[in-house]
Amino acid sequence: MNTSKTDAKETSPFPIFDSYSSIKDLNQRAPYPSDTPSIEQKIAQVCESVPGAEDDYKMSIQYLLLMGRKSEQTYNALRTEIERLLLWSWLIQKKSLAELKRADYEGFVDFFVVSPSDWVGSDRLHHFIDEPGSGGRKIPNPRWRPFRSIENSNERRRTIKRNPSASAFMKMFSSLTSFLDFLILEGYIEGNPIPAVKKNSPYLIKDVSIKRSHRLSELEWGFVLDTIEDAANKDARYERNLFAILLLKSCYLRISEIAERSEWAPLMSHIENQDGYWWILVYGKGSKLRSVSMSDALIPYLLRYRRSRGLPDDIPVGEKEPLIHKLKGQGGVSIRQATRIVEESFDIAVSKMKEDGFIKEAEQLKMATSHWLRHTGASMDVSSRPLKHLSDDLGHASLATTDRVYVQSDEMERAESGRKRKL
Repeated sequence: MNTSKTDAKETSPFPIFDSYSSIKDLNQRAPYPSDTPSIEQKIAQVCESVPGAEDDYKMSIQYLLLMGRKSEQTYNALRTEIERLLLWSWLIQKKSLAELKRADYEGFVDFFVVSPSDWVGSDRLHHFIDEPGSGGRKIPNPRWRPFRSIENSNERRRTIKRNPSASAFMKMFSSLTSFLDFLILEGYIEGNPIPAVKKNSPYLIKDVSIKRSHRLSELEWGFVLDTIEDAANKDARYERNLFAILLLKSCYLRISEIAERSEWAPLMSHIENQDGYWWILVYGKGSKLRSVSMSDALIPYLLRYRRSRGLPDDIPVGEKEPLIHKLKGQGGVSIRQATRIVEESFDIAVSKMKEDGFIKEAEQLKMATSHWLRHTGASMDVSSRPLKHLSDDLGHASLATTDRVYVQSDEMERAESGRKRKL
């Protein structure tokens, strides 16, 4: 018997949790989604070697249901980290969560950095896909992986060193600390070793690397805007991209704030003109509503986007049209779809930058995420707007946050002033 193939199969990861909408009606008596029977089947297989796996799963579902009420983004972030921990605990350590000790968690942190190649993919993919001809049943996406890396995971190597960022480590530690604290309160485990593991982690060396600001440079932003506007001039489908990236950048919005969620649907009628000033109503972090001022320069793009959708220039009171529409189907875009709009826009700019010889800058732009647009807009405006106004539009709870993020730590401006020093 070929034991290497058997061992590989036994440690091959599989998706455990689907979207929040698929689990929100689950409970202790019915902990498995009816449309994804593979979840129960896979966990039953794991229970043959790890008897406590099903209890781990049920406790995880309880926690995710509790935290998912805050927002879909919160659910997705926690799901990622808990899924990785469960799969590692079951498939690699052959232990349930109740059996893990501090040394195990230290091993998980090492695994977080260096992972088996079949645990690492290059794309963000759906956990499950529709099974053809099944009438709505879902099956695991064969291309899904727990970890992502820009390296080619198809190379003939057993492991891949992913080099996670400091923020990725902090997100992992924060998520697992919260999860284990919940398990303690529920009497499932006795202690939480994560804070001690984090404190002594060799991977969290502070302030030793040259920082890359999470914002676009003037050159990068210029390419993004010019290329997507050119694309929209040639193909009306890109009018949506153009308006979305301008809205995110100029109004300092988070990607979730332009997307449709279970508790909020952004509408065109949330944009209003009051006494000659334009405002957009936003449902933001912490389930708080805020009014964000809109630049006069953005309004022509708003009108052009509305015209591309066959809507009148004037926004009727109570209009139910989504703020950012789907190309197929009804309603507004999801967070995933909104993210893809931004990624597509960045990809177009990257291609043009490479074509024009800006190879290094193009590689830097490939690192950007949708949140960089929020930082870019605020960073570019911080010197020309009162800090209180900027803070209110950003939705920050205090001026201190705005000052710390956008005034004290602008590496680009610091570098620009520093380069002019004389010897």
